[in-house]
Amino acid sequence: MKIFLIMTLSILCLACSNEPEFDSAQLSSIEAEANELLLSLPSQSFEIDVSRAPSISELSPKSVYITDEGLYIQLNTGFSSENGLFILRNGRSVDTEAGSDPEYKHIDKHVYHYKIEG
Repeated sequence: MKIFLIMTLSILCLACSNEPEFDSAQLSSIEAEANELLLSLPSQSFEIDVSRAPSISELSPKSVYITDEGLYIQLNTGFSSENGLFILRNGRSVDTEAGSDPEYKHIDKHVYHYKIEG
């Protein structure tokens, strides 16, 4: 019985992972749409309308916003945390060292998974 309970909890933990998987075509589309938004809105902007960005819209983001570093696609949010995708602005860089806040994990080209613990 203990083994069954441990296996069930393990499966549930894996199923609830906050890092979704993306294929290279999805990532390319997301990056292209994000770059268009970054070019059209060069300064910081919050609550971006992504209705004309189908690849980003399909993610059902909680929020999309732009900073000096790039575009954030907020996919999950908690009491004082958030995570999602981050598309780096050309000519910028981010610290990918583990344990930093925000923490960035490189996925592809200018696309990162980000996590803010608050």
